[in-house]
Amino acid sequence: MKPDVKPAVNERSTTDDARLAAAQQELMSHSWDTFVNDPPRPGLKGSVVPGCTACRKILYTDNQYLSHLALDVLPKILENILPK
Repeated sequence: MKPDVKPAVNERSTTDDARLAAAQQELMSHSWDTFVNDPPRPGLKGSVVPGCTACRKILYTDNQYLSHLALDVLPKILENILPK
């Protein structure tokens, strides 16, 4: 006898879709670019540094940026998105 096999059904709810969209939006708000690290005082220029513009965290390499996403950003997203 063959076991009862049910066809795969997409059981994702609209709540799950909304959570996914919120997580994607938060993740996409982080970018590796440059920003002014120190706010310039009158008559002076601030220092331009590479890093995550959303967090204003200084990052020099793509590996540092990916680690930042995995270790800093993703846990916060999951904490806010996953049901408790």
